Amino acid sequence: MLLENFGKAGHRLARMMRKMGKLEEKQLPNLALLKQKDIRTKLAEMQMAGVVDIQEVPRDAGRTTNRTIFLWYFDTERVSAILLDSIYKMMSRCIQRLDVEKRRKHDVLSCTERSDVRDEDPETYLDAGQLAEFREIESKEENLLSHIMKLDDLVGLFRDF
Repeated sequence: MLLENFGKAGHRLARMMRKMGKLEEKQLPNLALLKQKDIRTKLAEMQMAGVVDIQEVPRDAGRTTNRTIFLWYFDTERVSAILLDSIYKMMSRCIQRLDVEKRRKHDVLSCTERSDVRDEDPETYLDAGQLAEFREIESKEENLLSHIMKLDDLVGLFRDF
């Protein structure tokens, strides 16, 4: 997910910080083999997303910027919590989308849910247009439920490991 959201440079920086712990900003260009400008923009982007954070350690009591060490670090637990929250939001959106699609085709679905035709095949009592709409809604429901199942597997992965 880091690679997808922040590219190769962001993924490399996150792996380095996770492996080595807190790293000084001056060390990052040499370790990551990237330009200082690229690293700063990527770190700022990642910090805005909550993936990395910075700790300022002053060298003396003056606390001036040029006498301060900036340590960047990657908090695995926080990133996992952010990703887990994002997955739950995606699941919620899928369920909402399914509800919208069902409301959109309510007239066809109400025909299939009637008690007198519930056990029969929809092809026998729906005309061609209604049957096409019913098949379309079934395929959308199947796709959305499969996405929800995949996201649920991701939730299990984050909770177990």
